[in-house]
Amino acid sequence: MAPKDEAQKPNPIEPTTKSIEIGKELFKENCASCHGEQAKGLPAEKSGLDHDTPNLIQRLKNHSDGDFHWKLKKGKMKCPLLKTISQTTKTGILLII
Repeated sequence: MAPKDEAQKPNPIEPTTKSIEIGKELFKENCASCHGEQAKGLPAEKSGLDHDTPNLIQRLKNHSDGDFHWKLKKGKMKCPLLKTISQTTKTGILLII
């Protein structure tokens, strides 16, 4: 879990029609191949990874935006893409999960 002050932070991108559309496109381009179109995770044989990918919808039920954002920023997850995409892209994706 993120430090308390980080966990309490809201997503810095305002959820508007445009930002949500952009978030959907970013998810599709960067995440869907491993987590599925609905962000519910995929078995290893479908994702091409050596492990099943998590259901991001379920994960967010137990984490605040700030907590999840901190984990994305710090790379506290197994996702190899997190090391290569920008913080703005990560934040935009978080809007739609």
